[in-house]
Amino acid sequence: RALYIGAASDTTPHLHHAIQICVALNGRVRLRPGPESRWRRYGGAIIRSHQNHQLDGSGCEVVIAYLEPESEEGRRLAVESAPIQAITPASVAAIRATADAALSDQVSPEAAIRLFRDVLVQLGAGSERRGVLDDRVRKVLLAVRADPTRRWRVAEMAEAAGLSSRRLRQIFASQVGLSCRQYLLWTHLDSALRQLAGGASLTEAALAAGFADAAHLTRTFRRMVGIPPSAIARSVSFMERLI
Repeated sequence: RALYIGAASDTTPHLHHAIQICVALNGRVRLRPGPESRWRRYGGAIIRSHQNHQLDGSGCEVVIAYLEPESEEGRRLAVESAPIQAITPASVAAIRATADAALSDQVSPEAAIRLFRDVLVQLGAGSERRGVLDDRVRKVLLAVRADPTRRWRVAEMAEAAGLSSRRLRQIFASQVGLSCRQYLLWTHLDSALRQLAGGASLTEAALAAGFADAAHLTRTFRRMVGIPPSAIARSVSFMERLI
């Protein structure tokens, strides 16, 4: 999970594994599901997992929450089949009120946690879960998350699950929504962000997270996030806490 509060960046078309929730704190942002699509303005929107999209911040301050679809809350969240789903005006207003309270003083991890949880409650993530993650897949996810910079092989992931490599690929793709290798790349990107949050240089973060070099990290980051990691490293203050 991740929560961003601040100025909205203008991005290039990109896609990533997380469900993305974007709420404008003032005005509306523009979103579109791809470079050939028309822009639409939103007070708040949910972008489904693995959906190509582009953001025009229009000078807005935003709250953006990233939630992995295989997480408990991600499986509870009712995401429609539409590429970009508008959030109701009532929910947008409620999220803005919580954000105003969080931003009244210097934002603390505790205030960020409350805001993140309120966003999920407003979007129905507190309702009954929509399915149960296979225990064998859960074991793999826990093992990879416990050692995210390890150069995992699919055979090692299958061993952690007690499955053959072929069977793991099948179950993993159906449960998580992407291949084992794509998921490992996602965890490496997450690890690189944590390194940047700790003050590492771009090259140090790339190598520590398992990328070949800074250029490899930058290409992957642009493809998944729509901006270069250097833009985040120089303009964002990080706070990290497990929630």
